[in-house]
Amino acid sequence: MRQGEGLGAPLPRLLADAVELMLSEDDPQTLPEVVARAFAAATSGRPGPVVLSLPEDVLTEQADVRDAPAPTW
Repeated sequence: MRQGEGLGAPLPRLLADAVELMLSEDDPQTLPEVVARAFAAATSGRPGPVVLSLPEDVLTEQADVRDAPAPTW
């Protein structure tokens, strides 16, 4: 997981002040943890939007993964 990478050059700069967190993920095996982190960032403290960038091949690939642990808040 790379924070803010892979989102295109101007996108992170444009969104930096408007979002809680920007993530880019290219490994489908770690998506449950990445989505859990994004959800936690979006709903904790002062709630706000997050950006999660996923390449097309990650969106269409199947992965055998367990669900991420439930948040503990």
